[in-house]
Amino acid sequence: MGALLGMLFGASSLYLVLKVGLTVSASIPVAVIAIALFRLASKAGVRDSTILENNIVQTAGSAGESIAFGLGVTMPRSSFSASTWKSRASRWWPCSARCSAS
Repeated sequence: MGALLGMLFGASSLYLVLKVGLTVSASIPVAVIAIALFRLASKAGVRDSTILENNIVQTAGSAGESIAFGLGVTMPRSSFSASTWKSRASRWWPCSARCSAS
């Protein structure tokens, strides 16, 4: 569940950072949605969740959003620096990999 919420909020965060230039933290919305989904699952007959499971889901969702934000900030910069080189296509990927790794 944490990975799915991380992908969902990561995609929305990436869209926001590329469109607007800023984003919001996804930690609290992911925590609230996780608690609601775990409560719905427990009412459906699945065992009750613990606070540690909620914490893991919140951490995974927040990490996904943070990685997407970092990628959204560095990718435009790497494409700007790649456009000044002679061979844009051959040097864009190494520059992107270096920017994303930092």
